[in-house]
Amino acid sequence: METTQEIDSTMLNAWLASGKKVNILDIRPVAEKLLCNIPGSIHTDAYEKIKKNDPLAFDKIYLDKSVPVVAFCSGGKTSLIAAGLLSQKGYNAYSLSEGIKGWNNTKE
Repeated sequence: METTQEIDSTMLNAWLASGKKVNILDIRPVAEKLLCNIPGSIHTDAYEKIKKNDPLAFDKIYLDKSVPVVAFCSGGKTSLIAAGLLSQKGYNAYSLSEGIKGWNNTKE
């Protein structure tokens, strides 16, 4: 069984600061996205499908598979499922540990 990759906010910040190409995928419900986000992130309204581990959750997402994808949610649990689903589709996918909450803590 393959383990889902995780990345923390400090490492994601380092990637962004170094200019590394990365797609940041916001999988939270729209209402949560409106409260705060990670600059440059891409939002997809697939939260409920992801929570159900629906393999079709990302059927309408077309990203460059040579660029890593970091999925994030509120606290880091649903993004683990998302990263697993993205990996099954051939993406080099990561889950942002602690989600947007962890991201916001590094910005305070």
